Amino acid sequence: MGLGGQGPTIAGEVLVQAAIFDGKYAQSRPCYGPERRSGIVAVFYRLGEVPIRRKSLFREADCIILMHEYFLEEFTSSGLISSAKELEVGPVLLRVDDSVFRGMAFFGGTGISDLTLKKGGIVIANSNLTPGEIKLKGGLQASKIATVDANEISMEVYGRRAIPIINTIMLGAFVKASNWLSLNSILEAVKLRWPEAAETNIKAVLKGYEDTKVLEV
Repeated sequence: MGLGGQGPTIAGEVLVQAAIFDGKYAQSRPCYGPERRSGIVAVFYRLGEVPIRRKSLFREADCIILMHEYFLEEFTSSGLISSAKELEVGPVLLRVDDSVFRGMAFFGGTGISDLTLKKGGIVIANSNLTPGEIKLKGGLQASKIATVDANEISMEVYGRRAIPIINTIMLGAFVKASNWLSLNSILEAVKLRWPEAAETNIKAVLKGYEDTKVLEV
């Protein structure tokens, strides 16, 4: 889950291609309201060893990737979003009530009402906190918590931007935390997606992979 401009939708597409390179099946379904920078975007990704027939969204995730620190702050409050308040995210102001996903439904017309983590799932967050500093509430029982300071890496690799490019960095974090796809397949998918900027984006993936800290809970 991320903001428009951070690249969550493209990240899902790259993950699908990487799955194909690994001989697996995958689908990626972005969910958002008006297509605009800083708008909230959720990408529902399925990965399997056999063809995937189901096309619907889902309510429980085996892995949740939080690409913005505000999402982590609210997610850890109760497992969803518990407190209604206004958040300043770049140039826009978002009002979040009950959960970030209800906020998405209210502001973006996404139709999402609830989403949570399955027991034993994985949480991956863009944060300067260590995994041990993240305390999940709301009865959540994760098997792994992973963090990476993707904002800092983005500045190093891509330079200062109004909305940091996060997607490639979080791809590396996803591979390291989950081990569900191979790093080589992610790199090949990145080359295919950005042939003229492959070197820079591969650097971002590898930096994300190397800097991600993983805690087994």
